[in-house]
Amino acid sequence: MSIRAGGVGSPSTVLLRRLLWILTVTIWLFLPAAGTAQEAVADPLCSTEKLKGGEAIDYAIVHLVWNLLNAGPRLAKEQPPGAIACYTNVYEGDVGTATAYGSVSCNLQDAGSCATCLDDALHALSDACSGSAGAQVTLPYCFMRFEDYRYCD
Repeated sequence: MSIRAGGVGSPSTVLLRRLLWILTVTIWLFLPAAGTAQEAVADPLCSTEKLKGGEAIDYAIVHLVWNLLNAGPRLAKEQPPGAIACYTNVYEGDVGTATAYGSVSCNLQDAGSCATCLDDALHALSDACSGSAGAQVTLPYCFMRFEDYRYCD
């Protein structure tokens, strides 16, 4: 995940952290417990490059993460376990234009379990990689990655 304007305490960084926290809490509150507690949470890999591009990239990443979380259950129903789905999110708004890229994979065929696993992945990424231009985490049953450049088709 990348935040491009300013440093760790810049207004856009604070906004992104707040949006991600709200998104995470909302998802955590409304997803049913699916019984797929992660036995071991792998350490996320965070890019050392920080985001550049202001609020537009912040919004692009928040929207991308939302799309990734929603893609997991669909992926579990429509694809074989382990299939990778790639996504691109273009944000065009009054604060500018930016593009973010991401992918998810789920080794569970139950949509609820897949959603829970991806929620755990999001928690791991948001806790460890706030402000990074890219990040990925692999849990026992799912995978999530996002970058500020195209890496997947």
